[in-house]
Amino acid sequence: MKFSIRPFPYLVIDDFLSSDECEKLITEANPAIHRYRKKSSVNTNTMGGRTILPCTNDTLKDLINKSKEWKILHERLTSINMIDLLLEKVVNSPIEEDIKVWIKSKNIYIDQLPSINKFLSNKFQSKWKRSLNSSVSDMSSLGLIFTACLNMSDHIYRLVISLADHLLRRRRLSLLYDYSLSKKGYTREVHRDSDSRVIVFLLYLNSLEEDVGGKLCLYKSINEKTIYDPIPKISSVEKFEQITPSSGKLIMFLNTSNAYHAASLMTNSQTERHFIYGGFTLSSDLFSLANIRSNGSAPTAYSVYRQK
Repeated sequence: MKFSIRPFPYLVIDDFLSSDECEKLITEANPAIHRYRKKSSVNTNTMGGRTILPCTNDTLKDLINKSKEWKILHERLTSINMIDLLLEKVVNSPIEEDIKVWIKSKNIYIDQLPSINKFLSNKFQSKWKRSLNSSVSDMSSLGLIFTACLNMSDHIYRLVISLADHLLRRRRLSLLYDYSLSKKGYTREVHRDSDSRVIVFLLYLNSLEEDVGGKLCLYKSINEKTIYDPIPKISSVEKFEQITPSSGKLIMFLNTSNAYHAASLMTNSQTERHFIYGGFTLSSDLFSLANIRSNGSAPTAYSVYRQK
């Protein structure tokens, strides 16, 4: 296990899962995610070569219900112990006072992401679900207006929940994660995660060769700063660590305004990278940790986790 506080708090656990556990998870999930990729009407392929299966999708939910291995993993990921892996180390470290106050000033609890779904009839729930899983070009003008109104109502509802929690001195975190496959051509630019993410993690399920890319690269600012861009100029940062994916390896980090990371370009690999990307996420970007000392915003794509 490796833990570092600078330039932002991050944790690396090489054996969070065993190789056998990872192999079973991949074997169980592979058919499901490939079926989902073929039948999905929305674009599941992002960033040049990554397919994502959100935790809210029926395909992954069915897998969790039917597979012992996936059910155990889901329970581990959604427990408060998962958060404590990182936060207990952070609060006992010499971090910036405003970050420590943000963590300790409210009671953190885990719950599902708030949604107006529970106020809708089954008919409207189904209609909203269909619209979220449709491409814009396939929707009528009335359908677009319907979807936009529900999306806005959902956004306002989450803002109200955030404000209520703030007044009650609580912080509600919801785990939003996806099962991902990345292949040749996949890369990510240097960035910090979106505003509402608090703790971000990557859990690798298989190993890759050293020379094919797909590594997690961690960056820091070259010059000392007090305000940070969500997506920095490449000339303003430098890479300080490079982590090669391997079976069962977990990387967690606190999504501060300078938690810069990237994925190196995958090249010449015939093997897809299997991993779980997740974040313990606020109900909205109100009172965001990432916005402390940030001069810009990076909105969280909640809509990805409303598509079912």
